[in-house]
Amino acid sequence: SNTSGLFTLDECLPCTGGYYCDKAAAWQPTGPCAAGYACYSRATISTPLDGVTGETCPRGGYCPPGTYLPTPCPLGTFNNVTGSSTFQ
Repeated sequence: SNTSGLFTLDECLPCTGGYYCDKAAAWQPTGPCAAGYACYSRATISTPLDGVTGETCPRGGYCPPGTYLPTPCPLGTFNNVTGSSTFQ
């Protein structure tokens, strides 16, 4: 959380989607999720794989850096690999 003077753990905010927080006592996210990955919430690394805090970008979508939810490929394009940051 970027608020000072908190009294309980419950006042701390989870790391927001699209970002990861790898330090305790942080007042802002460490950085954006890595290209090819989606960071949902509470991610502690830029390449989460647990399916809870994030995952590799799935087929049919793409994930540029800072992705919260995978973006579906536009009409007339495709992506048949996982972990992609662009579409074809």
